[in-house]
Amino acid sequence: KRQGTQANWWIYYGLCNIGRRPTFAYKSEGQSIEAHLFDFKGNIYGKKIEIQFLKRLRPEIKFPHPASLAKQIVSDRIKALRIITDYH
Repeated sequence: KRQGTQANWWIYYGLCNIGRRPTFAYKSEGQSIEAHLFDFKGNIYGKKIEIQFLKRLRPEIKFPHPASLAKQIVSDRIKALRIITDYH
């Protein structure tokens, strides 16, 4: 069985953050789970999905502004795609 995130019984790879969203969140907010699925088009809010992990890319970081986070996410995506390629 391949690992990844399943939505509508299909496997989608992507990035996932489990944490407090320090770039945007206030200290009083709890943890959240956010998944960005590569090549997925659709709305799965409120649906149950299963997430499986291949590798941890980095710890959660508080960026000085959203543009810095966006730049890091581009780098994270490139790393994730390499990991996925090596996995197959």
